[in-house]
Parts: sequence; C-alpha cells; structure tokens
Amino acid sequence: MKAAICGLILSVQVAHGGLAKYSAFVVSGGGGVVHGVVQPDAVLTSPSVYCLVEAKRIRRGSFQPEQLAREYVAVVHKAESLSRTPLLLLLLPDAPPVPVNGHGRMEVHEAVSSCLASVLQGAHLQTTPEQLFAQLHDVVAYVTWAVVEKCIADASGEFSSGSPSTDASIRRLADAAISAISWHG
Repeated sequence: MKAAICGLILSVQVAHGGLAKYSAFVVSGGGGVVHGVVQPDAVLTSPSVYCLVEAKRIRRGSFQPEQLAREYVAVVHKAESLSRTPLLLLLLPDAPPVPVNGHGRMEVHEAVSSCLASVLQGAHLQTTPEQLFAQLHDVVAYVTWAVVEKCIADASGEFSSGSPSTDASIRRLADAAISAISWHG
C-alpha cells in the first residue's frame, strides 16, 4: 500500500483522474472476466498506479455486502492488465471498522475476504482468492474526511506561487472545499 500511495504522490504532476466517467464498468481482459458492476467514485491513474476511489458520505453511509470485494478484485485486475500498482483508496467518515449492510461494522479485510469467493465465482482469472487475500494490505488504504480537511487547510496555508491572484484563487478553492466538508459533517 505504501508503495502505491508513494507512486501516486510522486507522479501526481502527470496523474490523470476525475469522477468516474462511466456509470459502471465490468473489468475484463487479461484472460478473465470479473462479473459484477463496479461504480467507483473516482479513478486516478498515473504511469505507475491505477487507483479506484470509494468515498462514503460523512454522516451515514455503508458498504453493500460484496462492494469492497468487487472493487478490490476490479482494481487488482485492471492494474495488472496495465502493468501498474493497484490502489483502492477509501475515503471514510471514520477509521475502520466500516459499516456493511446486514453485517454491522467490519474490518476492511474481513469485508473483502467474506465475499471474495462469491465475487470470483465464475470468473476466469489467473489469481486465486488466497493470492488476492495475501496482497490485500498492500492494495487497500483509507483516509478520513477529517484528515482530508486538515491536509487541505495545511496545504492552502503553505501554498505560494509568487502570484497574489493565483494564491488567492487557491485559498478560495481550499476554503470552499473545507466549508463543504464542514457543512456535510
């Protein structure tokens, strides 16, 4: 996980990303198909990292039972097909355990492993459930909305481009993002 995050940070100047442009996609190719729909909130790519972002609402939001397993398999499979490091980044209201419909609060690795076999059922992939589970801690990361808010505030306070107009614009954008996070929290 640290390698993927560092790779994404180091190549952020050439990273491409945005809100998921597709309402859904099915990961396929590379000798296999993962059945099931994955709807990430954002996809970030860099020359070395392929990242799916799943953002949960600040107040109440829970994962569907197979959601994390589907997203995990999708990001691993897609990243491998692109020869990139996979990263599933969860943006959460609180640190794990996370709420999973019908299962209460679960650690992320428990939520993934409990549904991994059913997600892979019928899929023709080179990777076994055991291999996927073994790399889980290297692929999944989380950050809380509070940390994002603090990072935005800190970065805004430190930012200086040498142009008063640009600096003011960046501070306005940062203030708007902080206000939105505070309002929803």
